Amino acid sequence: AEFKQVPVLGRFYEHVMKCIFVSRNDPDSRQRCIEEICRRLNSTDDWPPILIFPEGTSTNRKVIIRFKSGAFSPKVPVQPVVIRHHNRLNTLIFTENGIGIVMGFFLTLCQFNNSVELEYLPLFTPSEEEKDNPVVYAENVRDLMSVSAGICKSQHSFEDVALIRKSKELGLPHETGLVEFGQTARP
Repeated sequence: AEFKQVPVLGRFYEHVMKCIFVSRNDPDSRQRCIEEICRRLNSTDDWPPILIFPEGTSTNRKVIIRFKSGAFSPKVPVQPVVIRHHNRLNTLIFTENGIGIVMGFFLTLCQFNNSVELEYLPLFTPSEEEKDNPVVYAENVRDLMSVSAGICKSQHSFEDVALIRKSKELGLPHETGLVEFGQTARP
């Protein structure tokens, strides 16, 4: 939901693109998003396709972090898409301690060429086990995407980054925020 607050772009995504925003600060927001996704899937209205970034944030392009299971709760097939940015400068990813949205947008415009490659993987239809367990469904899709992208999986999540940031703000040792550091695996 932080992106909703960005001047002009936030309103564009909300009203034109019909985005469903998730608030990390509202414990009920995730459930409301799942309900809205299901409502749109079952609606006779003409909704655009639903595009979900299941990591819940952007990363440094070196690992795929844990997927949020809410995107897989509706129990319907998904179209996985691997996005590769080939820019010399990493201006499209707004990770922790990064350059920020405004500066990233400006630096992206300053590059002579901005290259993005989309790889559409086969439609992933969930098995009965995956329908019964969205965490398993999410993990199996993440496995497929990790292999296709040729990058590692990490069991870390956005919340782990937030924990590290909070530890730093409180003046605690950096190690305080590290959780299961060894949980990174090659595809």
